[in-house]
Amino acid sequence: MIKTKKIKNEGITIITLVITIIILLILAGTAIFSILGENGIITKTKQAKSFADKAQFEENVDMLITMYQITSTTDTNKNAYAELTETLNKYGYCYEKNDNILKITYKQYSKEINLSENDKEDDEALEWLTENNLLVSKNNLDKYSSTYNNIKEGTVFLNYNINEKEIYNPRDLSLASAQYGLALISSFNKTKKNKYLEMAKLIGNNIIENKTFEKEYAHASEEKGEKLTCITSQMKMNNGKWTYDSQYYTYPLDSLMSCKLLIELTNKTGDTKYAEKALKVIDTWIYIQGKVGTGALPSYMYYTNELSWGEGMWPIWTEFPLDISYSLYLSGISAYKYTGEIKYKKFVDDYFSFVNNAFKNYNATFSFVKNGNTYKLPYEYVCKTSETTYVGKNQSNQTFVDSEKNDITTDQLFYMVLGLALYDKDSNYVTEFLKSINEIQFENGKFWGEYTINGEKGSFEENSVEILNSAFYIRLLRICNQTDNIPNIIKMLTANRKKSNDKNVNGSWTWNAEETSYVIETLATSVILQEVYTNGMP
Repeated sequence: MIKTKKIKNEGITIITLVITIIILLILAGTAIFSILGENGIITKTKQAKSFADKAQFEENVDMLITMYQITSTTDTNKNAYAELTETLNKYGYCYEKNDNILKITYKQYSKEINLSENDKEDDEALEWLTENNLLVSKNNLDKYSSTYNNIKEGTVFLNYNINEKEIYNPRDLSLASAQYGLALISSFNKTKKNKYLEMAKLIGNNIIENKTFEKEYAHASEEKGEKLTCITSQMKMNNGKWTYDSQYYTYPLDSLMSCKLLIELTNKTGDTKYAEKALKVIDTWIYIQGKVGTGALPSYMYYTNELSWGEGMWPIWTEFPLDISYSLYLSGISAYKYTGEIKYKKFVDDYFSFVNNAFKNYNATFSFVKNGNTYKLPYEYVCKTSETTYVGKNQSNQTFVDSEKNDITTDQLFYMVLGLALYDKDSNYVTEFLKSINEIQFENGKFWGEYTINGEKGSFEENSVEILNSAFYIRLLRICNQTDNIPNIIKMLTANRKKSNDKNVNGSWTWNAEETSYVIETLATSVILQEVYTNGMP
């Protein structure tokens, strides 16, 4: 008989079941708490969304306030506050204003803005214009006259370190002086503080009272002489002293920018002596433009014992810069508005006819390819290689050998395109060049000092030139109504403004805070102050 083993059927005991249920309840409670509790997942998700909403709200408000500051600073024809409140309404934001405090609210978030802080920041930035010792005045004349004989008020002294070697050419120095004066006028326009205008007058007085080209000149092929007047370029003299001298030459680029300053001084002061000198200078350039015969102007006028050109006077009849476009437009149109005389408008029209003809017929543009796209930029010069042949070049030299392959200096690029944009911002060339300029910026309006004809970084690096380009870029974008990126560029420039106990340094850009101040830094700072902190070029 086969025995079978009785299998014991063991179930779950009540105790085991109870323990299991208790453990499950504990686990469930922990999970529920981690999801629904005070620090649970859902709460944290809500908090994260709340933080994100708050961050987005604050970012939106900051951007709106930045745009308000830009509009109130640079476009006096617009009601900046009305534009701000209109945009707030579109966002669905509530607001209330008490004096200069604007409280902006959205849902549970709110932020208060002091609308007058922008004016305070502007005033702090503009103080550099009056606090530095660049401009010789009665307050610091003794300091300079003890070292330099016959130095006069109104001299813009742009080299503190008198042992420094040759750095910049006269064109840069004269441009810096003129732009410094224009920055003073634009600061006066914004603040109505007379100290800015008085300093600008010192510079203007110094220009018109110093030696100028003013000679009876008879061309070899003419019997009758012409009396020509030109503002001479400033030259670097002994021991680092910058001063005026009429024994060398004058550039149309800086000469015409000085004319712009002089005409604006007459517009502001009512004193016609400034404009009278400017008009004589512009009349001289009109005379020379007629002698050239193409609408162009030569690179410079050279002075020996008399004004002369022709054989042996290279390169004035063979080299025609395009970077005078900006100062020529500003001075020519200012003269036309001041006098109403059509010859000044014709001066501008004839020059830009030459510029457009250079792009069309003289190979004055070059192309480069980046990321599969073709971009076009202008050369810096049009050079005459024979009686009938003109070609674009990037750097002058007597034989013009391969100079079209040299790098292009970016500030000269902006002088060209700014002038063309002011003359005709809808020009196809402006559209093409701006597209290229947008491509070669590498971060929020930053540019290298030079670019190659392949659109790559060139060999010249100079922080002050690069930041000057950023200011010119803002000006170009405004002319062409492409303003979206301007707030970001302004933030970059504002962040780079120097803070220092040295009044010669505080408020400037890319400044050497030791013993030396440089020409282009003054030029850069002057243009930035116009573009960012005042109403722009007067």
